[in-house]
Amino acid sequence: MGVIDKEKYYLKKDEMLKFIYSNQDKYDDRGISKFKYILSDYFFDKKVCNIPVELLQIFSKFGVISEGKDIYLEFFKLLNELNFLEGNICEVGSGEYPRLAEIMLPKIKLNGGILTIYDPEILYTDFKGIKIIKEKFTKDTNIESTDTLVGLLPCLASETIVEKAFLENKNLLIGFCGCDHSSRNGFKKGNNKYWAEALSNYYKQRYDNEVEMFSWSDNIKLDYPIMARHKR
Repeated sequence: MGVIDKEKYYLKKDEMLKFIYSNQDKYDDRGISKFKYILSDYFFDKKVCNIPVELLQIFSKFGVISEGKDIYLEFFKLLNELNFLEGNICEVGSGEYPRLAEIMLPKIKLNGGILTIYDPEILYTDFKGIKIIKEKFTKDTNIESTDTLVGLLPCLASETIVEKAFLENKNLLIGFCGCDHSSRNGFKKGNNKYWAEALSNYYKQRYDNEVEMFSWSDNIKLDYPIMARHKR
């Protein structure tokens, strides 16, 4: 069984299409062409890792993902359980549509914190209450006022996020993607979780009492590690 709930999908299909095409000015022709797949049943039987993130974000926004299989909602639950939504939060690699940030914002505001997101490719920027920075997150990025760093499938930014959390003593929750970034110059082709596992194990061995490792639920079927770090 795939990620998409067919009944919910067909109920929301017209609404999703209206939303996408009413925002087509944000995309180039290539970007808009990606969404032609919403017109088909192509993703019904696909796992999370086989659905492009830009579509997962839209599917999550409109609630057409099956119960317990929405990575944005499930990651939010973990953030909440670990008390990582208190203080100032910085999400790195939010994607074209910052779905996780959208879910986190009410809780962060309730707790009196500030939410900042970094992604040079973000397209949807009209979110009140979120500080959006369309820049690459680097080792020189100023996170002095940040309490917690968050990354959900942040891909190329993964190692920088982890390094900054430990070097600058920040809380951290990162759900790795399946890419292999061991070359430091990009990523190798293929679906490879071993780089993320090796990176996580390195920090676990070096900072054992500061690192917790989590796995996605069986419902999600995403075999990539999640690493948490509580600041000292």
